[in-house]
Amino acid sequence: MNALEMVQPEYIAGACFIIVWIFQMYVVWTYGEIARIARRKHESLRNREPLTIVIPAHDQAETLRHTLPVILEQDYPTFEVIVVDIASTDETTDVLQALEERYPRLRHTFVPRGTRHGSPERVALTIAFKAAANDRIILTVPGSRPRSAQWLQAMSDAFTTDTDIVLGYANYSDNIPHRQLFFRFYHQMQNLTHAATHGAYRCTPANLGYRKSFFLAHKGFADDFNLPGDATELLVNRHSTPRNTSITATPEAGVIIDVPHTETIKEDNNFYMETRKHFRHTFIYRLRFNFRQIMPLLLLLSWCTFNIMAVMSRQWLTPVTTTAACITLIIWQSVTFSNSCRALGEQTFGLRLAPLLILLPIRHLAIMIHHAISPQRPRKHNH
Repeated sequence: MNALEMVQPEYIAGACFIIVWIFQMYVVWTYGEIARIARRKHESLRNREPLTIVIPAHDQAETLRHTLPVILEQDYPTFEVIVVDIASTDETTDVLQALEERYPRLRHTFVPRGTRHGSPERVALTIAFKAAANDRIILTVPGSRPRSAQWLQAMSDAFTTDTDIVLGYANYSDNIPHRQLFFRFYHQMQNLTHAATHGAYRCTPANLGYRKSFFLAHKGFADDFNLPGDATELLVNRHSTPRNTSITATPEAGVIIDVPHTETIKEDNNFYMETRKHFRHTFIYRLRFNFRQIMPLLLLLSWCTFNIMAVMSRQWLTPVTTTAACITLIIWQSVTFSNSCRALGEQTFGLRLAPLLILLPIRHLAIMIHHAISPQRPRKHNH
């Protein structure tokens, strides 16, 4: 009996390691979902229906001066660009008027100052949707630039007869620490794969397709017109289903976003923590997300615990076996993750991936702590 009591903790630790390793194998398999979706895509349909690009802007004259020409020179036959000026106090109007002389397909409107009903962002998008000449609308933000001249074509191809919402990919430019690129990529990878099977929980306002007829049929922002911020994400969250939502998984469909300040990233994280109570399907999404992000850390902890017990019991073969199993998993993890990175035109992370995955739950814990001790205040703009 004493002998059994002595070995029982080691057996428990070994069983825990095996279970966690198997679950992590499943998580690693999910990392390749974006690549599998990309492989299922058929040859471009060359869908050429007219499009409207909508860009809400506030005090971003210089940004618009540099990014709008890239959008206006897309290789697509028929499209218009509507910029909605949200009570800017800089030279936004002058910049837009100058660009309209060069680009006839550009036009702008504005949100009247002193608008009291609804958040300015929701008012801006409502004005733009109603003013759009076309049913298919592409939403983006001033600080974003398409990765290629085929961006509109790739987004248009994702629209089918049953598609009302198209989710695209957007990440920061390369001049930012790898961990920030990784964190954003990881979140969007989870959002896109979740949307493919369950409907969209979140999206990026920098790269989104939406039908005007669908927006008007659901009375736009009627459900949350007075909520501050997160207008686009809540709109998609309210009405997305697996049947009416498509995702784009090609490099051509991606956009690059200007790198925000660190404080802006913290502000965005805080704001999501405050507003996620308004999102639908929060429980199931967070359950899936937290399960995936915690597994690498649990694997590391179970590996350490099992090997320490094995060494104490002089079971020298156990550390060799468990380490080989983990190395195999890490290699496969790097391959599947890299495949999804390449499918979206993103750089791969190689051997840096394993420590970044370990840091992920630690980072989210830090975000939760920061939110708990920070004063709550409304965020000014989406990114």
